[in-house]
Amino acid sequence: AYRILESKAGDWVTRAQAEAIEEIARLQNTTVITSTFRRREMDFMGMSGLVVPNVPPIGQNEAFVDHVFDTASKAVKDGSLEGVPVAQRIGAVPIPGRLSLVVYRIDLFKPVPKTELDAAVADESAGEFFARTIITFGNDDESPLSVKALTKRVGFVPEETGKTEEKDKAKDQ
Repeated sequence: AYRILESKAGDWVTRAQAEAIEEIARLQNTTVITSTFRRREMDFMGMSGLVVPNVPPIGQNEAFVDHVFDTASKAVKDGSLEGVPVAQRIGAVPIPGRLSLVVYRIDLFKPVPKTELDAAVADESAGEFFARTIITFGNDDESPLSVKALTKRVGFVPEETGKTEEKDKAKDQ
């Protein structure tokens, strides 16, 4: 059944271009879900750099996100979707992991102007922020959050180590 649905993706796009997506969803006993997301976002916790965003309820699906952004990029005129016919803002993407076909309509697209991107890249405070928040480790680098590194940094000496050394010195005398 999924393979048939997947092969009919073009038919679903054609139907969505002719009918309201909301009506198609109602007839299919499903709902329209609205979502806004970026093509990629920073992964501050995992320190992986840029990652595909999690788009509820689809999840983290690179093919879906890239397809939506490719459709938007082709449809946009003068940096906006204003005046772009709905038919040019519709697409469909098979999601094998969910055995689904997502039919979508792009209602909002805000590409970052090159001047803003250049300004963000040139902003020294942004570079400092990333340098302070993103930790990278080479093969020989020790994690700055390891017990060994923290102990060295704060000059911590365990109480028992000091007592043992004193006992050893007393024995030697």
